[in-house]
Amino acid sequence: MQPYVRRSTAVAATDQIRDAIISGDLAMGSPLSEATIAEQLGISRTPVREAMRQLAQEGLVQLRPYVGASVFVVTVQELAQMIDFREMLEVAALKQGMTRDAPGLGAKLQTIATQMEAAIHASDVRPYSALDTEFHDTIIDAAGSSFLHDAYTLVSSKLAAMRTVIWRDKDRLQRSIHGHEALIARISAGDVQAAIAVLIQHIRNAEMVFAGDKTLFGHTEN
Repeated sequence: MQPYVRRSTAVAATDQIRDAIISGDLAMGSPLSEATIAEQLGISRTPVREAMRQLAQEGLVQLRPYVGASVFVVTVQELAQMIDFREMLEVAALKQGMTRDAPGLGAKLQTIATQMEAAIHASDVRPYSALDTEFHDTIIDAAGSSFLHDAYTLVSSKLAAMRTVIWRDKDRLQRSIHGHEALIARISAGDVQAAIAVLIQHIRNAEMVFAGDKTLFGHTEN
């Protein structure tokens, strides 16, 4: 984690820890010591404890009595349920977003995809997962529905953290960007059904990547 930049204690601590989890600096299943994190950030343990509670609500931290806190891991069943939930929300958002402004949505997504390609070509793939998250958040936001947005937050942070497995492998990166480009093409053409089919395939491809990466299913101590 980066040195603590003073803002407002618990909120800033939450942001720092969340960023470390989503970036992969804190690996799945890693134990989280309040004392150690407080020392690293140069703050007391109280805001760190508050941060842990907030991140537990977001699903990024698991809190267990008599054991303590750790970075989340998923089970095979949880992953399947998460992907099903994600698909329902993103498909609904895509339909609504294309109805509202398909060309505008396509243009926004193209801007992000261009940045993703630039990151790959610059061998600076670490930002790729953040851009990937922005890409799918843009689809959700295109629906203009606060209900869809709020529902998506139940899985968005976990998905952002899980995307770190994609940029570890060049072939995965290429398949990912090709999936985004195919989706943009269908959206820009205004073909709703084709766009939905591409989006579903893209999401299911990601599921296979996630399911095949053992780091997401790490164990915490009993």
